[in-house]
Amino acid sequence: MTFKKVVRRIHLWLGLTAGLVVLFLGITGCILAFEVEIRRLTEAYRNVEPQNKPYLPPSALKEIAEQQIIADNVSGIAYPGNDKAAIVSFNKSDTAIFINPYSGKILKHKNMDDDFFRFILDGHNYLWLPSETGQLITASATLIFVLMMITGLVLWWPRNKTARKQRFSIRWNARWRRKNYDLHNVPGFY
Repeated sequence: MTFKKVVRRIHLWLGLTAGLVVLFLGITGCILAFEVEIRRLTEAYRNVEPQNKPYLPPSALKEIAEQQIIADNVSGIAYPGNDKAAIVSFNKSDTAIFINPYSGKILKHKNMDDDFFRFILDGHNYLWLPSETGQLITASATLIFVLMMITGLVLWWPRNKTARKQRFSIRWNARWRRKNYDLHNVPGFY
């Protein structure tokens, strides 16, 4: 067996084993990358009407929030913007309370363990498996993907000038097998 045939076989089997995991990581990573925009569209309680008066002080927001959850201490208060609700978070219970920073009205009491993006993050990091197992699988799939890129570059590398010209373009008028090959190689290189 020649060197390229060995590399081609490695590239094929690595792609089959790691491809689905890497695809899943890409989809969940994309959802997480647009978390702020998705939340802006789907969570109306985060938005308030901006007013021409100052925010309530953090001590007032802390007092309002502690009336809701008595057994826990406030760990943080955030003022994300003049048209956004203030967020009060707690130490022990994974809870956030969204409060209108102008009036002190509670807009939402949310358990962050039930949050959609926490669920997606657990899938992205651990594939919803126990953390040691899931992290090992995702890290291994990512390493295999890097090896696939290296072996793919070895397979892609042109031997001469005419082959180099073919590697950068897709022949649309060719047979379906050649088109499929080009659709794998050209975007794969880029």
